[in-house]
Amino acid sequence: MVDASGSHARERALMAHVARRYYHGGRSKSEIADELFLSRFKVARLLDAARRTGVVQITIDVPGDVNDNLSRELEEAYQLRRAVVIDDGAEDQLLARLGEAAVVLLSEVVREGELVGITSARTMLAIHELPQVPLPLCTFVQITGELPRTDASNVISLIRILTRRTGGSAQVFFAPMVASSEDAWRSYMAQPEVRAAFARFRELSVLITGVGAWAPGRSIIYDHLPDVRDDATRAGAVAEALGIPIDAHGRTVHGPARRRIVAPDVETLMGTRERIAVVFDPARADAVRVAARNGVINSIVTQRSNAEALLA
Repeated sequence: MVDASGSHARERALMAHVARRYYHGGRSKSEIADELFLSRFKVARLLDAARRTGVVQITIDVPGDVNDNLSRELEEAYQLRRAVVIDDGAEDQLLARLGEAAVVLLSEVVREGELVGITSARTMLAIHELPQVPLPLCTFVQITGELPRTDASNVISLIRILTRRTGGSAQVFFAPMVASSEDAWRSYMAQPEVRAAFARFRELSVLITGVGAWAPGRSIIYDHLPDVRDDATRAGAVAEALGIPIDAHGRTVHGPARRRIVAPDVETLMGTRERIAVVFDPARADAVRVAARNGVINSIVTQRSNAEALLA
């Protein structure tokens, strides 16, 4: 007869051994599976059980001091699933801290095997080093083309970093976020890699994006479309999310500007469970209000001054 208590003790010892390799040793789940002659799914189950039973207890230290009161007020005011508000700071450091806080939030909401969409959001591209938090095995999918900036990393590099951390997989493509013409946009959208990524968007469980105002200096997309941005304004554009111009009701504004942006319509992603916006700059608060009140986003990571502007 098998001693039940002995079997339980061995299972807990294996949980602890696997957890030490994963959390302290920095091994991926695939590496642990190979080293211990276990299936990857067995390793994942052991890590889940270790957290559930208290073998592993995780304390999350979010970059910057999280303001619980403002976070809770934002959640209630905009009926958000989650809000994370950190302290203000110099813009270059603030962007990286917001991106890092978003990764911590990812660790809390992403489940094993899910698809996570990543856009070319400035805050995410400003990350210098990923926070030391556990991320489950998942697939990262590039949602937008490459942001037209030279002062940040690129979305493919970020996805590769995240993929290495989780041991998961990636779906990426090479295209700019803003095409030089409609013909160029059609060419990019016809590329097999772009079509393959876009085909997976309705499978996403989590996405991270930015939100901008449809105004000079408040949206990189607006600033890079001088020949067609006024057309979008006349059609009702007041903000942009995922790089796509949206109106006061959170709907995609179609037209020449839309046909230059390598990204999906916002409606395509409305079924995604966690739609996280990482936002900064109180001058964009009205744009964030539009996105939040119309359900384009349902979680926010931001700084104190922006939270206060949103609550004013």
